[in-house]
Amino acid sequence: SRFPFAVGTGGKSNLPYIIGIIVLAAAAALFLMRSKKNKVTTA
Repeated sequence: SRFPFAVGTGGKSNLPYIIGIIVLAAAAALFLMRSKKNKVTTA
């Protein structure tokens, strides 16, 4: 596998795991951006 976090797997089997991490990271970034915007607008 080309990715370090795909060690011990075929590569395709951990694809949902990678997609999950990307989705979680995107959701967290969106949440942080919204919270920052709210703090700026309220302050």
